[in-house]
Amino acid sequence: MVENNSNTTNKLLSDKARYHVSGYVNKQNCCCWPPNIPHELQQHPLHNAEVKLWCAVSSHCIIGPYCFETALGRTVNVHAERYKGMPETFLCSELHPHQQHLLWFQQDGATAHTAQISMQVLRTFPADSFLCRGYQLPARSPDLAVPDYFLWGYIKSRIYKTHPANIAELKQRILERTQGIPKEMLQHVMTAFPS
Repeated sequence: MVENNSNTTNKLLSDKARYHVSGYVNKQNCCCWPPNIPHELQQHPLHNAEVKLWCAVSSHCIIGPYCFETALGRTVNVHAERYKGMPETFLCSELHPHQQHLLWFQQDGATAHTAQISMQVLRTFPADSFLCRGYQLPARSPDLAVPDYFLWGYIKSRIYKTHPANIAELKQRILERTQGIPKEMLQHVMTAFPS
C-alpha cells in the first residue's frame, strides 16, 4: 500500500490518452444515449483521426503533452520501444530544477510501461519510487493517476465545445488548454490526491 504522504511537491503522476478530431469518446469509459431513435443506423468511420499523447502532472506544472507520432506527424500505436523513447528524449529534458529528484513517478500498468526495456530506462530516472503494475501497486489496482481523474476530462470538456477541423487544430487546442491550467488548480488536485 502506498503511504499517505501529504508532501506532494516531488510527485509526478503520468498517463496516456487518445483525443479524436471527431470528439469520439471510448464507449468503455462513457455511456452515450442517442438523441433520436435508438435503433436508427448511425455510421461512423472505422478509424477516427486521433492523437495519442502522454502527460505528467505535479503540483508545479504539467509536463507535456507528448504526442506519439512519426516524424511526419502520423499517430502511431504505443509499444515498449516507442514508450521508452519518451523518457529518454522528452521527459528528462522537461523536468524543472525542483523536480530533478522525485519521490514518486507514477504510471499505469500498461504493458509498454512495464516492459523490461522501458523499466531499464526508467530505473536511471531520478526517482526514489516507481508506482505501476508490478512495482508497489497491488494487482488489479484502479487507475489512480491524476490524469485519469482530473486532467483528461478537464481538457476534453474544453476542447470539444466545438469539433476541431483537423489534427493540427486538435493538437493546438490540447496544448493551449494544458498550458492554461492555473498552478493553484494543480496544487489543489495534488493535495487531494492522497485521499
